[in-house]
Amino acid sequence: MLISYLGHACFAIENQQGKVLVCDPFNESIGYSMKKTKADVVTMSHQHQDHCSQDKLSGKYDIIKTSKKYQGNGFIISSFKSYHDDSKGIKRGKNISFIIECDGVKLCHLGDLGHMLGVKELKLLNEVDIICIPIGGYYTIDYKIVKKLTKKLENKIIIPMHYKTNECKLPIGSLNDYLKTTILHTHKVPNLSITSETIKLLAPGNYVLDIIN
Repeated sequence: MLISYLGHACFAIENQQGKVLVCDPFNESIGYSMKKTKADVVTMSHQHQDHCSQDKLSGKYDIIKTSKKYQGNGFIISSFKSYHDDSKGIKRGKNISFIIECDGVKLCHLGDLGHMLGVKELKLLNEVDIICIPIGGYYTIDYKIVKKLTKKLENKIIIPMHYKTNECKLPIGSLNDYLKTTILHTHKVPNLSITSETIKLLAPGNYVLDIIN
């Protein structure tokens, strides 16, 4: 599993078969310039333009935008339902958090999660290896809730996403806001290349990935 960060909440996940899954592709109106990306599978946590754009995607790809299970192209995908706000979706609607498995590694992309998770969802997260978590607040959970959440998730690799940068036009918090308060050790890396064996060698904590433009 090779994880590359395309910006905002968008990742490209390439498996050992060379197949690529893209999570939450964004529209460039938010400020980022998304690179053209060939995809085999695309997951969309919800239908807002910064999470469901197909403008820069190429190839014949399967789109997963509901909570149905999927198996194909070397990926196994399950999910759980969540909300885009702390009012059960009244403000911003529903959200889907996807659990993606390939090459013996499990990753959860939480999408635009807007609330603290319950016992059932936390149990699911404790069964995965890597968690992509929004940290910017305003539209999603903020660093304060992330701190509470990560306290309940022992020995996990956390990839922060959905935060303010010089390119991003959205009124959300920055990566530094989060890093100043996090209880986890931080590793800055260009990308993550992981197998079922090498995952055992990685120290738990934040893994901040370089944005690929």
